[in-house]
Amino acid sequence: MTAQIAAPITQDLLTIPRKLPDAARANIVGLTRDQLHRALIDAGTPERQAKMRVGQIWQWVYHWGVRDFAQMTNLAKDYRAFLAERFEIALPEIVTRQISADGTRKYLLKIAGGHEVETVYIPEENRGTLCISSQVGCTLTCSFCHTGTQKLVRNLTAGEIVGQVMLARDDLGEWPVPGAPKDETRLVSNVVLMGMGEPLYNFDNVRDAMKVVMDGEGISLSRRRITLSTSGIVPEIAKTAEEIGCLLAVSFHATEDATRDRLVPVNKKWNIETLLAALRDYPRLSNSERITFEYVMLDGVNDSDADARRLVKLIRGIPAKINLIPFNEWPGAPYKRSSWERIEAFADIVHKAGYASPIRTPRGEDIMAACGQLKSATERGRKSAAQIAAEVNPKYRVNLDALRLITPGTLTVGTLSDAPPSICINSQGQFTGFDNELLRAIAEGVHDKARRLAATLSEAGELSTASFFDTLTVRVPGKAEQIVAAAAEGGVHLRLVDADRVGISIGEDATEADLAAVADAFGATAPGED
Repeated sequence: MTAQIAAPITQDLLTIPRKLPDAARANIVGLTRDQLHRALIDAGTPERQAKMRVGQIWQWVYHWGVRDFAQMTNLAKDYRAFLAERFEIALPEIVTRQISADGTRKYLLKIAGGHEVETVYIPEENRGTLCISSQVGCTLTCSFCHTGTQKLVRNLTAGEIVGQVMLARDDLGEWPVPGAPKDETRLVSNVVLMGMGEPLYNFDNVRDAMKVVMDGEGISLSRRRITLSTSGIVPEIAKTAEEIGCLLAVSFHATEDATRDRLVPVNKKWNIETLLAALRDYPRLSNSERITFEYVMLDGVNDSDADARRLVKLIRGIPAKINLIPFNEWPGAPYKRSSWERIEAFADIVHKAGYASPIRTPRGEDIMAACGQLKSATERGRKSAAQIAAEVNPKYRVNLDALRLITPGTLTVGTLSDAPPSICINSQGQFTGFDNELLRAIAEGVHDKARRLAATLSEAGELSTASFFDTLTVRVPGKAEQIVAAAAEGGVHLRLVDADRVGISIGEDATEADLAAVADAFGATAPGED
């Protein structure tokens, strides 16, 4: 039976841009070659020299990653001073950087006006993908997406979009070093516009940013290494093919209009039939091999065999692959992830129909960096203690659902509610991260327990998070069954994940005897105590 979820009202295509703070100097990051050429001439560069100057500056900024005009040594000293007086090379500011147990990196970035966006880097064996944002918040209010719960603040500038790529290359140390042997390894080998926002509602800035990123004398990512994901803004799809020409992904997620209206409310404006008509022309217009249809797997909503058969029938004739995305849960999400058995059965139907149907491996879930989980940190923590107290189910205020690892030696106390953000506490029981009085009160009853338990667990094995946030997983190669059995003898239930991993959760109602049994079970496997 299909879940009945009320769809939020979709905002209109046009949004009112907020005025950016006035800058004393013009930022050259994000300017296309033509725009930089015009800016240099307007600033006083002789027109006959402007084309050459564009090429020189471009290489310094986008090939070498230089941020100081004084270092541009093939420019005359007085011209470097001229540029420094009139222009700047400015990027967003990294507020926080989190690294997942699987190597995924999430950056919280501050942009002009003090707003924040998130960018995610996903390393893989033969490539590295950077997921970048195009808006602060989003207008689309897709009911399964965490970003959709944050109202649109403004579009990102082209410079703020390009700046995300440059900051990632900074952090990864990817800029070449003058005089060093050429290294063809690309740590950021692919860019996907799948972060916060709908890229086609910010078309001009996204187009200009991608022109910069694709330029062969700078960052030099080919259009086949860039994928733009849209929820289906039909009037902009042909323009994307003609003016950007990158690969296209579509947030499809349903095979019937009634379901897609709830999941992706923009479907009420451009329904499935209208969207598919626009998509049929995209491969020809953009010279792309195929379109990626993204399909989030939601338990009991869109994951039936009938849905799979309808899907392959709908896209017949479109060069395509179907990217199946296990739903990445976030606090307060109204959906659950489909079971792996159901996802695999769905994929099998699609595959047998002749379409590639990879199942996306969830990445960065432990740092809320997975697909559909991005949201500005300040938006997560903006509710007052009084608002939180009014909204949270009382039983969750006194019975904490879980402890989960953020970094080695640090545990996070989390709840089942969507309202409170997490409180981080380190192994000394000190509070870090978000801090308000209600959350402190929630955590007060368990932080001493967490402190004591953390020391034992870190000695016993390698800590990591499970797929969902309700279990702390401890890796103890070959000893998992022994630990679970030992805990059971002490009257405590631990979850046997596999032969090498044990799952544990602890709430405020845990007794000292419970904790002692857990500590004893793990302590028996600590080094020197086998």
